[in-house]
Amino acid sequence: MLYSFIAPDPDPDVTIFYLRLLLVQDYELVSPRRPNDPPHRPESTMEQILFRGGKRPSQGVKTPSKEGALYRGDAAASSSSGEHEGFKSKSLVRLPGHDLIRPSTPKG
Repeated sequence: MLYSFIAPDPDPDVTIFYLRLLLVQDYELVSPRRPNDPPHRPESTMEQILFRGGKRPSQGVKTPSKEGALYRGDAAASSSSGEHEGFKSKSLVRLPGHDLIRPSTPKG
């Protein structure tokens, strides 16, 4: 799958360190024989990380170092280039197989 994230005009104070793309699966079953019963959730919500980009700053650090940033806005950078290209990230990601994400068949 082609993953593409574009922020054409981010705030000049923004610094982007880390991107993560998650695939979240959740479903409910409703009995056709008992439509008034509440929906049943056979499994809890499942999450799979499809893409990680950059390096995540350590937890608890309020002002991480500027090194390793994926994007730095003009106001956040030490010198302004005057060009406003925005931020773009593109990558090919592999979708997980049926053993991790089940589109139609629950476990068992």
